[in-house]
Amino acid sequence: MSCHFATLGMFIIDEFSFLDEAGNPTAQIIAPQIGGGGTYANIGARVWLPASQVGMIIDHGSDFPPDMESKLAEFGKEMWIYRDQPSGTTRALNTYRGDHRRCVPEELDALIKVLPQINILSPNAEEALGLLSLPLPPSKRLIEEAAHKFLQQGVGPGGKGCVIIRSGSMGACVALKDQPMRWVPAFWSSKDEHKIVDVTGAGNSFLGGLAAGLLLENGDVYQASFHASVAASFVIEQAGLPTISVVDGTTLWNGDSPQRRLDELKKREIEVEG
Repeated sequence: MSCHFATLGMFIIDEFSFLDEAGNPTAQIIAPQIGGGGTYANIGARVWLPASQVGMIIDHGSDFPPDMESKLAEFGKEMWIYRDQPSGTTRALNTYRGDHRRCVPEELDALIKVLPQINILSPNAEEALGLLSLPLPPSKRLIEEAAHKFLQQGVGPGGKGCVIIRSGSMGACVALKDQPMRWVPAFWSSKDEHKIVDVTGAGNSFLGGLAAGLLLENGDVYQASFHASVAASFVIEQAGLPTISVVDGTTLWNGDSPQRRLDELKKREIEVEG
């Protein structure tokens, strides 16, 4: 079976340090976790595609934790290609100060140069507003303004590309040239705070789900974004990766069906438009 999704993103063992607003260590402790943008993108695509159709390369050092390797294998051994790494497995220390988790790109000029060569640009809301020097906090009006500004720069060959701004509980703004902007709702909104445990990896899993959705929806970016939203919904329900199981021939994620969530999300969107 052909591989339909492959990522060049990384696998990283995430380690954590938490500081208060004054920069002093807090009592919060989280054990090292599976991380890396490639890992979460691969998982997002795996929500919709068989393990044989997705894949990534993992640099595997002698220090690679056996429990992490076992966890990855639960999603399908064939989707992980291990490459020996004598220098050790890549690790990253994530330091959080207060409640701030911002990461804003600064190279707008460099981005503008490559925009004609990409089909989809998908920053998160804070990244988009930061790049364009628009004020925070994000609002739907500002996000749509940012999407319009990116489109004006010419996204994709002939300016026919798409901008998708991932906006947390507000959903995702999907913008194409000469078409009305549309919003895809987040599966878990601000009303479902008890369901949202950790948003780490949500953006990358959204993009993996989006790629799978483009395959399943014959290139329809708007419809593919519903698949992306559902994929992200499973990732934010816990710290670390979701669970996968098979019950009566149906693959479940965190005990729920991706197709059920997709149907519910589309019904919710129709009710809003109606």
